[in-house]
Amino acid sequence: MSLNIDKEILLNMECQVCTEHMSRPIYMCHTGHSICSQCKLKLSNCPSCKAAFTTTRNYALESLSLLFSYPCPFTRYGCEVVQLQPETTP
Repeated sequence: MSLNIDKEILLNMECQVCTEHMSRPIYMCHTGHSICSQCKLKLSNCPSCKAAFTTTRNYALESLSLLFSYPCPFTRYGCEVVQLQPETTP
């Protein structure tokens, strides 16, 4: 059961644009959809609801992102490394 919960949480930590796991800073649109900082640089409107992105950050999600172990982005190629999200300067 724990493995299923972890997978569900990790799915919610994925950026809706690039599908990579988000780490600080994590931004939100006016309606609350989150996006990673790299994708925010490329978009001015939320792909889900078309609301404008501002400098509003999702601090709750940022704090949670530091608590999880994340699979390597190259898992689909066979990498089995699991790591904590690096703590970055906000």
